[in-house]
Amino acid sequence: MKARFTFGLILGFLITLPLHNDAHARPIPLLSYDDLFKQSDLVMILRPLSVRDAKKEDRAIPPKGQADTLVGVVTRFQVSYVVKGEYKQKNFELVHYRLNELIPGGIVNGPTLASFVVDKRLINLPEREKPLLDKIGPHYMVFLKKQADGRFACLTGEFDAGLSVREIRGPLD
Repeated sequence: MKARFTFGLILGFLITLPLHNDAHARPIPLLSYDDLFKQSDLVMILRPLSVRDAKKEDRAIPPKGQADTLVGVVTRFQVSYVVKGEYKQKNFELVHYRLNELIPGGIVNGPTLASFVVDKRLINLPEREKPLLDKIGPHYMVFLKKQADGRFACLTGEFDAGLSVREIRGPLD
């Protein structure tokens, strides 16, 4: 009886062994709003205006070991509200990353990247209706940390920038 149990245990282990390879995951910090707010230097509610691939002058250097998989992106926003910190300009540019389109199917244990919806229909509104843009979406609350070079970056870093961004649905009023 004991030999059967031991044999069954070993057999079960051997059968499930190949399944364990893909089950390993990297730890991802899941921060509450309170943690995000406390650790941020700047918190803003932003409305995306445009997105473009980063240029050399944007200094979008992918995290170590990710140069082949990540591509720098610059999103330009209108600042709707500054919730924490000081920021006086009407617009803000955030350097972040997207997956290289040449990487089929994504990456195992890959990044949690930030992405933003730019609704071109809203941008092309007639001038008399442009004040509505402040009230209609899409808007995002973004938690930022000041970098050594003076720029702001997502609090949770480049690789997991999406954890520093929260979409706000509906009007801001």
